[in-house]
Amino acid sequence: MKKIIPLFLIITLSVLMLCGCTYRAENYVFGTYYSIKIEGYGSQKIGKSIDSLFIELDNALSTSKADSDLYLINNATENQPITVSKYTIELFKISKEIYDLSNGAFNPASFPLTELWKFSPSTYVGVANSIPSNEEIDAILPYCGLEQFVLDEQNQTITKLNANAKLDFGAIAKGYAADKAYEVASDSKKSVIDVGRTFKIKDSINLLIASPRGNDYVASATLNNQAVATSGDYERFYMVNDKRYHHIIDKNGYPAGIFQDDPVHSVTIVGESATIADALSTAVFVLGYENSISLLSHYDCSALIITENGYYTVGDTSFEINDHSLEKLN
Repeated sequence: MKKIIPLFLIITLSVLMLCGCTYRAENYVFGTYYSIKIEGYGSQKIGKSIDSLFIELDNALSTSKADSDLYLINNATENQPITVSKYTIELFKISKEIYDLSNGAFNPASFPLTELWKFSPSTYVGVANSIPSNEEIDAILPYCGLEQFVLDEQNQTITKLNANAKLDFGAIAKGYAADKAYEVASDSKKSVIDVGRTFKIKDSINLLIASPRGNDYVASATLNNQAVATSGDYERFYMVNDKRYHHIIDKNGYPAGIFQDDPVHSVTIVGESATIADALSTAVFVLGYENSISLLSHYDCSALIITENGYYTVGDTSFEINDHSLEKLN
């Protein structure tokens, strides 16, 4: 038996190493950075499954990968049904719900405007000498609505009614990916899924919220098994004649808030679903504080809204403001 025990120990240790108690990985999906940390029995297997899932999601939801669902939809002709994956169908349905509830403030069909303003992945370079004309914007607006797309769930197709219409799930796909990864890691002891700074967490952590105008952290909050997403005018922007133009497009076809006296600079959403938090961070940015209260209540989410003149808070999450120069506005 003495000769058997060492062999048994070797086999046991090998199995434990294969199962893994902690898994960490970093890579790119949807053109952005992601990181995952999984703790508990089977973490290595879970982590590898998440990596594979992200590749599958990217292949379906990318606007630039040839043969992805969105690439095929965006390059389809009018009334041409495109067969799509279960992920695209689910994300379209969620997006349509939020699109309707936000009165179009969250709008995945605004991609032609994103391209016009040169904020799409293939056009954004961080600098510009001019902005689109009113005539160019007005010409595009009529087909920048989700009403231009018809979902046939039974046949698993999406058909667009105008050849110029295009979809982009960039304002919700990161959260969706985080939620799907969280489902894969449901049996883990702890997990932190970060997709482009949209988080889904199975743990208790201290969240630090970056200042939209500086390198410091403007606020913090404690999260317990929650999701969080932030949208800001500092993520993708350029300056023209000393005015900031950013990638979050309003229903009027212009970057949200540029005609307002107290424009929103950033929105942080805390809730249970990373998908919802991701989409609401854009919708609330466009709507502003007063017009967002009912939407946030509907999804039981909290928000920290930082504007030119101060900040607003909504919901149960306690945000600790580190920048005491900011005035609370509600």
